[in-house]
Amino acid sequence: MKKTFSITVFVFVILMLAFSYPAAAQGVSGAIGARANNPNVPYRPEVLINREPIPTLDYKMELVEILPGGTNVLWPSGDSRSLAGIKPGVRTGWRVGANSLEGVGMNVGMNFMVGTKLLQLDRNGIVLDVTVFEGATQKVLTSQKLSLQNYQEAFIEFAAAASGSRRLALRLLPSISSIPPLPDYPSVVQYLGFKDGMLILNTKELLWRGGFGNGTNDQSGIEMPFFYITGPAGLLLISYRPFPGATLVGYFQDWKLIFKWNEDIYELITPAGSILPESGKWAAYVWQADATPREKTLLSGIVSKVDNLTETVRKILERMK
Repeated sequence: MKKTFSITVFVFVILMLAFSYPAAAQGVSGAIGARANNPNVPYRPEVLINREPIPTLDYKMELVEILPGGTNVLWPSGDSRSLAGIKPGVRTGWRVGANSLEGVGMNVGMNFMVGTKLLQLDRNGIVLDVTVFEGATQKVLTSQKLSLQNYQEAFIEFAAAASGSRRLALRLLPSISSIPPLPDYPSVVQYLGFKDGMLILNTKELLWRGGFGNGTNDQSGIEMPFFYITGPAGLLLISYRPFPGATLVGYFQDWKLIFKWNEDIYELITPAGSILPESGKWAAYVWQADATPREKTLLSGIVSKVDNLTETVRKILERMK
């Protein structure tokens, strides 16, 4: 008995590895990243920057019994509880390459494992690779590639038991959504600041904590308030709108600014309120104005005319001497 149990566990682990998430491909916001399987690899959230909509797939999956007069839903049951906000049989925000392996029907006297992978999602339709295993033996009951259109229901029938006395099937209902494109902030901001913020590196290292504010009376955008960070990456100048030398590498989202620089993820968290006057998700631009690394990290702000940034940077560096 112990030997049979060990073999079953071993096979299950192999299958879990075969269907594990490709972390680099997903992240979901969006969404926004999946934790690496290797504990020695530092976790990095995904910073998704898209100027065009990205199609995503939502779908509902049910285990049903096919009867002469219709179907009877066996799983999930009507009172199924969600785990960490995820309801059984429901997947949302999938991008191409996303996959999962989940137990189905364990509360109805049967146990199946269903592996699902999204192979294609575009204007031509949806392609899902679905494999159903018998839970006790890990025997493959069926493996199919489904080519579907938006909201096209699909049934995958399979033999459930040795007696074959019941007709069981998976029912899938897909729907296509999208991640909207990242926009620029729609107006000129005359003030940038916050009471208490935390600058965090790679989700765990607190680099700086404090608050400040900078403002201008210029409503034309010729003169703008900026954030800047000095530290190991040198001097990084940051704005909510494009400026000479800057690259789109992150975004403001309500009470957070997040961007990726040299494989590191910087997050400015302001619990007291939104960084920009209007909440939402807006593009963030960063310029490495000076590459000289500094041991101590500082986040502050400054007001400058856009066509005079070189002189502004010189003044910042002078203050730091």
